[in-house]
Amino acid sequence: VYSPDAPENSSSELRGEAGIVVRATADSYVAVRSGENEPLFSQLMRSGESYAVPSRPGLFLETGNAGGLQIIIDGKRAPSLGPVGLIRRKIPLDPDNLLRGLN
Repeated sequence: VYSPDAPENSSSELRGEAGIVVRATADSYVAVRSGENEPLFSQLMRSGESYAVPSRPGLFLETGNAGGLQIIIDGKRAPSLGPVGLIRRKIPLDPDNLLRGLN
């Protein structure tokens, strides 16, 4: 459920919710899971591809290339998740914390 042409703003913004989009700037394995470890999304994203994260609490991100991703929240770019090639797991997809760089 990705789209290379996904807009930075989503319809969830109109409902007052934070819309999170994961955008690949380099090839990156990306998985989004629920708190119960249920996989919602899992694939190798190619540079330029985007994934709009479902608007629900308790989701986590994992990636095999933290520096190859941009996290966009309601059109605002969050701080980097780490350098290129860094493996990260269990990053809470909490809009406020992501924007503050608390991940």
